[in-house]
Amino acid sequence: WYAHWSYNDGYVHKGNIIGDYMGNSSNRLYARLGHWDKKANLTGFNVEYLRLNRELHTNAKALNVWVDHSRKLSNDWSLAAKVGVSRLHNMTDKKDKTAYLVGVDVKRTF
Repeated sequence: WYAHWSYNDGYVHKGNIIGDYMGNSSNRLYARLGHWDKKANLTGFNVEYLRLNRELHTNAKALNVWVDHSRKLSNDWSLAAKVGVSRLHNMTDKKDKTAYLVGVDVKRTF
C-alpha cells in the first residue's frame, strides 16, 4: 500500500539527476487513489496540479489526470499501462494546450 519513488527525470549534471523537472519556486500537489487486488494487480487514479517557476511570473500551470493499471504476469514479468490528459496553461508560447498520455511498460525482474 506504500509506494516510494525516486527521480527518473529532471535536471542532470554529469549524468546524475540533481533536481526535479519542475524547477525552482514551483509547487506540486499530487493525490493517488489505488486498489490492490488479490493477485497483486494495482489500479490507480491520479491527479496532479503544478505551478511552475513562480519567480518568473509566467503563471505556468498544469493539471494532470491519469489512470494506470499494473498486472503481474508471472514471478518475473509485469505489464503496466496508463492513459491520461493534461491541461497546460502558459507552458509554451503563452498558450493553453491539452496534451494526452498513453503508455505501456513491460518489466522483467531479475
